[in-house]
Amino acid sequence: MGERDANQSGMKATRLNRCLSLCSVILILGSMPAAAISLPNPERPFQEKTCDSAMRRLKEARAGSPLMPPKRNRELAAEAQRHAKAVCAGEGRAVPDP
Repeated sequence: MGERDANQSGMKATRLNRCLSLCSVILILGSMPAAAISLPNPERPFQEKTCDSAMRRLKEARAGSPLMPPKRNRELAAEAQRHAKAVCAGEGRAVPDP
């Protein structure tokens, strides 16, 4: 009987350790802002209305996304460049070429 009791105590300790580890992970992830643990969707529509916001989006597109293949990253950067030029032209500002 003594060996069985020791084995059950060991199993309870293992379960407790797993539970504490899981709780720790949940608390850590729950304390982080959502932006810190998720990447922006590179495929979201280009809806920026100001030159400054279009330039931020262009910078993001030029940096690329690990979620996209290189060819698609280049296409999105070109699309962001066109959008930024159009928005900034309305404000009388120029967008530098890459």
